Amino acid sequence: MDWKSMLFAMCCVSLTQPLYAKTKGDEIRLKPIEVIGKRKKHNPEKHHVRGKDLNPVQGVADIENHVPGIDVRKSGGPGQRTVVSMQGLPAQGTQVNLEGVPVNFPYFGGADVSQMALPVLGGVDVTSGGMAVMHGQGYGRVDVSLPRMRPGQFRLDVTGGSLGFGMLDAQSAFRTGGVTIQPMAVFRYCDGAFTFVDTNGNERERRHNASAAGEGALRVATRAHHNKWVTVVDGFADRRDVAGPEQFPSNTALQHDRRFLIVQHIKGRVAGRFRHDTSIYVRYSGFTYQDSKPPMGPKMDTHLETLSLAGHTTHSIRIKGLRPFIGTGFGFIQGWTKRAYKQVRDTPRRVNVSGTAGLGYLHRYVHVKAGLHVDWTQGIGVTMLPAGMLVLKPLRQLHFYGTAGRFFRVPSFDELYFNAYFVRGNPDLKPESGWRFTGGVVVKVPHIRVQAGYFHVLASGLILFLPRSAYSIQAQNTKGARSRGVEALLRVHVPYVRLVSGYTWTSAVFKSSGKSLPYVPRHVVFATLKAASRYIRGYLGFRWQSGFFMDDYENLHEEARWDLYAGASLRIGNFVRISVYGNNLLGKRDSVDSFQNPLPGREVFFSLTVTSGGVK
Repeated sequence: MDWKSMLFAMCCVSLTQPLYAKTKGDEIRLKPIEVIGKRKKHNPEKHHVRGKDLNPVQGVADIENHVPGIDVRKSGGPGQRTVVSMQGLPAQGTQVNLEGVPVNFPYFGGADVSQMALPVLGGVDVTSGGMAVMHGQGYGRVDVSLPRMRPGQFRLDVTGGSLGFGMLDAQSAFRTGGVTIQPMAVFRYCDGAFTFVDTNGNERERRHNASAAGEGALRVATRAHHNKWVTVVDGFADRRDVAGPEQFPSNTALQHDRRFLIVQHIKGRVAGRFRHDTSIYVRYSGFTYQDSKPPMGPKMDTHLETLSLAGHTTHSIRIKGLRPFIGTGFGFIQGWTKRAYKQVRDTPRRVNVSGTAGLGYLHRYVHVKAGLHVDWTQGIGVTMLPAGMLVLKPLRQLHFYGTAGRFFRVPSFDELYFNAYFVRGNPDLKPESGWRFTGGVVVKVPHIRVQAGYFHVLASGLILFLPRSAYSIQAQNTKGARSRGVEALLRVHVPYVRLVSGYTWTSAVFKSSGKSLPYVPRHVVFATLKAASRYIRGYLGFRWQSGFFMDDYENLHEEARWDLYAGASLRIGNFVRISVYGNNLLGKRDSVDSFQNPLPGREVFFSLTVTSGGVK
């Protein structure tokens, strides 16, 4: 045996001696080791859109090109009113949250997503189906999260292009004393002037369509006592011209919106089994509309303000495959109204208390979740909202799902108390309510995901402003509506290439008359193809929707429309990226929105991104 072999043998013997000394004699007894794994929850009707996949000029509105069943209704250029409708139902029932805080304006009911000005977002989660009602009021949810950056990273975006659009966005993150602080701010301006073709085929100029907005946010995160504490502060303000519908343009109408919110989130886990999630927030919202020379009637001067205080907490425990949970919540809204005419109630107020309890069961082949949400709202009373979901997974690549749930929406302050000349609210309104049933299948194979589903919505008491007499229009609960349809989604992800494609067929009609609900296209198809390498990225997509009616009586009709969009970016070094985005590349100039406001034609925008942490 040579000296190398002897040295190797001596090392092996010496390494075994400590172990032998410890194990010789008494037996070593160790405490039982419990392996805790995180089983992924599966909600097939919750779609996540990454923030970096959204067009930075359109922001949240771009989710319609990623998720089926979504209809985004725009009002003519960046910074103008934009609302989100789901599965043929009115936009007032879509609850939009920013970092868990509802941004729906209590006077109008809906949420204007153009007031989320930050071009770079963390992501958007869209939740529909029966289980969406477990989160409270509304038909569905759109949850928007702020971006997350690594400490020490800085990002600056400068964007400009068509319609006299310009935007400056800055973000950074740093860490000190175990606390991560991320400030961000954006300012944007859009002149908004464009050429369009009116109903008579004449070419006209759209003016008095400018908007200016600024938003600042601060996110502070830390860990203490086994809990994660996240504080978010957000402020927004804008000033926009309101050009009015094509038939009655305005050169004097102005709108001013404000928002300020602060929210505290506390999440934690005890002993690996008990979880809690608590949030409390304060939100201020303001709206001002002024028109010294409207097309009809006297001058208008409206000031609406609300202050909200709300919170909720959820507790759950994991017992093998069982997941029981319980939660409570409260809400208080105080409104102030100042108009040029007398309102039925100038200081509306609303108090809300809710409770939730349910049970989930997770198994390799089955996922079951059922619960009951109980809501008490001042002036409405107690409302019971049961919901359930069943997911069957006979194969790893094949899932079947079904959901059922009851939903409701309380009337907005304007629907209750509005009083302007021949248009009036109705203090005796009942909440909108109904049932939603869904079912579908999901097929997942490497790099490909296919999902197809059917939804059926039975809504009663939809609130519409209808003629009460020959001289007045009043908010009324209608007999109800039925919306049913099919949704399909295809996602393909292979190296360097991504494909997202979807299709929606919707039939939404009033039960009493059988006529179509307004602003609901029967067919929608979209597809986006993206390719990326180390230095170059690009995408090309289209969206087509069939025509739709624009009133409750099927008298006004908007024709079908195509939208072709594309974009590309070039990385220069490690810190700079140049991008270009194009919308409505076919140059269609005769489209109008739900309020008959003309929509802009071809748009092209350029962007320069500089970051200290490497361009992503």
